[in-house]
Amino acid sequence: MKKIGIIGKGFVGSAVEFGFSAQTGCDAELRVYDKDKSKSTHTLKETVNKSDVIFVSVPTPSNTDGSMNLDIVEQALQDISDVNTVSDNVVLLRSTVTPGTTRKLQEKYPNLRIVFNPEFLTERNAKYDFINQARIIIGGGDTILQKHYVEKVGDLYRSRFGESQPVIETNWETAELIKYMSNCFFTTKISFLNEMHQIAEKCGVDWTIALDGFFRDGRVGHSHMNVPGPDGKFGFGGSCFPKDIMALSKIGKEVGYNLNILEAVMRVNEYQKSIITAKIKVYFNNKIDGLVFGVWGLSFKPNTDDIREAPSISIIDDLLNHGASIQAFDPAAIDKARQLFGNKITYSNNLYEAAEGVDALIINTEWSVFRTPDFSKLKGLMKNKVIFDGRNLYDLNQIKDLGFYYNSIGRETITEK
Repeated sequence: MKKIGIIGKGFVGSAVEFGFSAQTGCDAELRVYDKDKSKSTHTLKETVNKSDVIFVSVPTPSNTDGSMNLDIVEQALQDISDVNTVSDNVVLLRSTVTPGTTRKLQEKYPNLRIVFNPEFLTERNAKYDFINQARIIIGGGDTILQKHYVEKVGDLYRSRFGESQPVIETNWETAELIKYMSNCFFTTKISFLNEMHQIAEKCGVDWTIALDGFFRDGRVGHSHMNVPGPDGKFGFGGSCFPKDIMALSKIGKEVGYNLNILEAVMRVNEYQKSIITAKIKVYFNNKIDGLVFGVWGLSFKPNTDDIREAPSISIIDDLLNHGASIQAFDPAAIDKARQLFGNKITYSNNLYEAAEGVDALIINTEWSVFRTPDFSKLKGLMKNKVIFDGRNLYDLNQIKDLGFYYNSIGRETITEK
């Protein structure tokens, strides 16, 4: 029976637990440890010493200069090192780290056997992604023994997912760069499509049809095509892409090579963040002071309370800086927003309360509750029947008959009747 340890039970660790659970037809013996005791099934000592392979999935946030912060990773490895009494267990590092990092970590913690195994999961579908991986990347050291540990992890994955599962075994640095290549390519693709979207809006192009015609070329690929993206933002957001592109750019400078394309991608992305508020300012002739805006959606996507890099944050900040008042509703993220904004905004109990007396309504997140509002009730509540929809929730033909000014993304703007 496989003995699997998991340290760090965020969405990455949870996906590993799911992928090796009886629920998916696997007979692995699982132990989970997290700093949050409510997420743990075992102690750290039990998880480390009674597991053959220990999956470590902890965050690597950015420092203020854009470089990668290893404090959490190093603390996790130190904690493992302190309790480890086994000589053949493998520590499988899944946290995103820049090329050369794992080698340095192995030198710092010589009593651990560290293998690097990047994850390619989306937060929304992490469990499904884990059991349907397009490829598995495993990186290790140069000695015969270190290569043996890589083979051990490869055998684990092949025994779980079958001999046909593509497994690429390489050194630490190559595995580390593959992860960055993937994420930074996606950011480049997103920025390119955002720029094409701007051209489309200014030239009377039907963006939906243009996009359909574009991605039907099989060489393009179907992922990361939405403008705005699943986080509701123009450009890219979330907690991964921004920090990864900054970290790789920082490494480029350290080795004497400027990553000009990635630097341009970051410039484009910064510009894209201001598009929704730019539309609002145009509509109100830059006279925002004293206006009241209703905000539907604070989280960066539905079904989470995570507001990191959420579109709502920059929009609210910009409007507050111009003298506006905000009354916001989100089914899950009110408490997180309150920690950030305090009493600067009003927190509503439901979507209709957030719309009461507003000069305009802004939709940031595609929560299901926002998809089918009572439009007649809305018209009676709102001071001005104006909606800026960053998620394209409503059918234009439906909106045309309701008497709203409706400005969505890459589509015809509907004016009040």
